[in-house]
Amino acid sequence: MKKINIKNTALTSTSKIKQTLTKLSPTAKNTLQRKIKFSKMALSISIAAAILCSIIGYNVGQGMKLQQDILQVVDSKISTIEQSNNAIKEETSSFKAQAQTLSNTIAQKSAVTSAMNEYNTAKSDYNNQISNKQTSVSNLDTAITQKQAELDIKIAAKNQREQEEKAKKQYSTNYIETSEETVWVGDSGTKYHYKNCRTLRGNKHEITLKEAKAQGRTACKVCHN
Repeated sequence: MKKINIKNTALTSTSKIKQTLTKLSPTAKNTLQRKIKFSKMALSISIAAAILCSIIGYNVGQGMKLQQDILQVVDSKISTIEQSNNAIKEETSSFKAQAQTLSNTIAQKSAVTSAMNEYNTAKSDYNNQISNKQTSVSNLDTAITQKQAELDIKIAAKNQREQEEKAKKQYSTNYIETSEETVWVGDSGTKYHYKNCRTLRGNKHEITLKEAKAQGRTACKVCHN
């Protein structure tokens, strides 16, 4: 079995690369340094594979195959990590969209709540105004009812007085026409009086009412009022 000193080969290559770096521009130098970094990683894997091959007695071809298997596993892990990272990015984007939607919903709810509060305040003020108007109308109705009651009492009293006066006059007329009431008259004048009338002066005498009317006398307005 032919053994390859991978470590010596790698060190020789690295030395040559360092000599080349001194001749390159800064940009090319940076690019090459990045390649060297990845080459070192590959070299570490190769060395590990070579050591493993030496331990278990694999030949160079088998060592290279093992190295490829290891690289495939690493690539698979990297791919898995990248897929997970992409899934996390997608979930983060979805969460951001949901958060924005939630923020918009909260803003809309706040606007609706504010509008409802304004409506309730206006409604309360309107109800208070209606209540005050209803109280004013109720007080006015009470005052009108009281005035109407007072007016009804006055009208009833007036009607009562008119009926009493009418009945009194009717009674007086009927009494005068039907009774043999006596009155007092003077020697002069055209009126008949009650006995104690202050307007009855001079000679006076008593006659019947019928006789006084027959003489053309009329009732004295002072004593017959």
